[in-house]
Amino acid sequence: MDTDLMLSSTEEVDDLLTGIDPAVRTALYTIRLAEQGAYPATLRKEVIEARNGLRAAVRGGDQAAQDARLVLLGRLGAQGREQMVAGSGPGAEALVLPSRR
Repeated sequence: MDTDLMLSSTEEVDDLLTGIDPAVRTALYTIRLAEQGAYPATLRKEVIEARNGLRAAVRGGDQAAQDARLVLLGRLGAQGREQMVAGSGPGAEALVLPSRR
């Protein structure tokens, strides 16, 4: 295990993430957590549907739909964070978030 390489790669990813629009970054984190099973089933389903809608909007070049899906994913992400903080998110304690590394 090359810890120096892992550290430099992590720093590079952090640098790249800071250059991404905050709404897009939030959407990415929300989608990743849903895909990892960190949210309850109902919320996870909503996030996956919003992700699929975002993908379709990107493919279709529909900027208004993209913006709407990003806003929705932001709201769902906030809801998911609230549930994780409250301890109701299944498996939330097992996640390794970038801020916890």
